[in-house]
Order: sequence, then C-alpha cells, then structure tokens
Amino acid sequence: MLDRMTRTRRSLLWALVLVAAGVVAYGLGILLHPAPPLAGQALKNDPPDVADVHLVNARGRPVALSDFQGKVLLVYFGY
Repeated sequence: MLDRMTRTRRSLLWALVLVAAGVVAYGLGILLHPAPPLAGQALKNDPPDVADVHLVNARGRPVALSDFQGKVLLVYFGY
C-alpha cells in the first residue's frame, strides 16, 4: 500500500504518526509524573529576614540590603 502512495501522502502519514506519538507520550508523562502538591506555593511560610546582609557593589563599596528597603531590588550573583 505504501508503494502506491505519493510522496506527499507518505509524508503526511508520517507527520500524523509522529504527532499522535507525541500526544500519547505527553499524556503518559502527565499520568506517570503528576505535579507535586506544593507546585507554585512557597516552601516556607516564614522566610528568614535578609535585610542585614552586607554585599559589595560593582565599585567595591559595601552595600546592605536594608539600604534599599521599600524598593524593588534585583540581586545578581555573577561569577
């Protein structure tokens, strides 16, 4: 049967088979590995206070996180 099919039909058939295999694999992954019960929730209800942490800025000057109290702060640790 595959010998008589045109190249386009054969390609479409393989694409359909691959899509179906992907859908089955995704469904099995969801069934076998459900999300943990705490997904999206904080792991600690009382995080430690880090306002006393002292760091060094890019110019070599000491900076405390408490200096930025009330502001949005992004801390990046580069190596």
